[in-house]
This record gives sequence, structure tokens and C-alpha cells, in this order.
Amino acid sequence: MNYLGMKEPRYEFDFEPRYLPPQQFSVEMAPFHRYLEQYRDRKDVNEEVIKHYLSMTCPFNGYPNIPKYPLAIPNEKWIPDWYKYELIKYHKRQGKWKMMPF
Repeated sequence: MNYLGMKEPRYEFDFEPRYLPPQQFSVEMAPFHRYLEQYRDRKDVNEEVIKHYLSMTCPFNGYPNIPKYPLAIPNEKWIPDWYKYELIKYHKRQGKWKMMPF
């Protein structure tokens, strides 16, 4: 029912970037790798993800075979906890890895 001959209003939101306090030399409560990751330039983070994606794909063979449940495969070697959590984020496609297509 368009009585006035007008289009529907379209709302767009311009969110401000997330506030980051000035970087400190010593941080006690925050995990070190997450603290440094939030101060990295987004362009560098996206470049790292794209390079990782391109290193996994091959133009002749296509996408690699990825197991259906990658977190169910046990990791035999010892890895630090921070890297283990980073691998979990990678397999769940969370954080900086959410841009990965497969």
C-alpha cells in the first residue's frame, strides 16, 4: 500500500571502529598473542589469511580434501595452548579465519 508514492526508507549504520586503548609495554591479564593480534593492522592479518589460503589451493588439483570433523582428529605432537586454541579457531572458521571459503 503505497499511498504517498514514496519508496521505503533504507537505514544504514556506520559503526565506529572498536576502541583500543594505547598499547602498553607490560600486560598482566590478557593473553599475549591475543593482545598483540588486536593491535596488528587489518591489512596484514587479511594478507596472512589470503597467503595461507593460496598455499593450500592448487589451480590444477582444486581444493584440498578436508576431513568432515577436523577437531576429532587427535594431534600427536605437543603444541602450546595458545597455538592449540588458534588451530581450533582455524577449523571452526572463527576470528581472522572466517574469510576462508572451505
